[in-house]
Amino acid sequence: MSWEKMQGKSRAEAIGGKFLWRRKGKNGDFSRDNGRPAPSTIIGAAVAGDMKTQFPWFFWLFVAAFGIHNFEEALLLPAWSRTAGKFHKRVGTFEFVFALIVLTALSVVITVLFHSAGKQSLPAYLYFAFNFGMLVNVVFPHLTATIAMNKYCPGLLTGLLLVAPTTTLILLYGHEHAFFLFPKFWLVAIPFAVLLVSLIPVLFALGRKLQRLS
Repeated sequence: MSWEKMQGKSRAEAIGGKFLWRRKGKNGDFSRDNGRPAPSTIIGAAVAGDMKTQFPWFFWLFVAAFGIHNFEEALLLPAWSRTAGKFHKRVGTFEFVFALIVLTALSVVITVLFHSAGKQSLPAYLYFAFNFGMLVNVVFPHLTATIAMNKYCPGLLTGLLLVAPTTTLILLYGHEHAFFLFPKFWLVAIPFAVLLVSLIPVLFALGRKLQRLS
């Protein structure tokens, strides 16, 4: 293909499969000083943009799976907790639902921030840490409690059918496409998991306080 066109017209430069038009100067040469960014600048901006905009649609499935999982727990777990013994402290419906609402909202906020900030950002690491934490949560306490008690633990069904496959897919894809890196992942995931576990009893206490005030 010839890029040359009639004098005084334009030629196209192929950059990343797109055409950038540049005007000829008075001397007949194609000028780089025409008020437009140089190709290297455009390419650099495109790469930087890709780092922020690459966000597969199925990353949003985590929020959906987590929300449905929490809905199942909200319906059944407070009653189950009365006989759960060491696997779960007894918890009231109001305080439990309040905690679930806060945690679900937190998952939405982190996902939205990740969508804006892009791969290998702090929100990205928090997002994948959240996914990893929920994958572990399917095994403990849900699966472990069900086996040990010989009684269904609320949340196991949605955990196995939705949370486990969704988080596994997201974590594998995220690692393969360098959305997060090791060992930095563990430096974020472990403190974040500790923070979430520590936050749950605080949310229960706040829920009880709100219930008394209402």
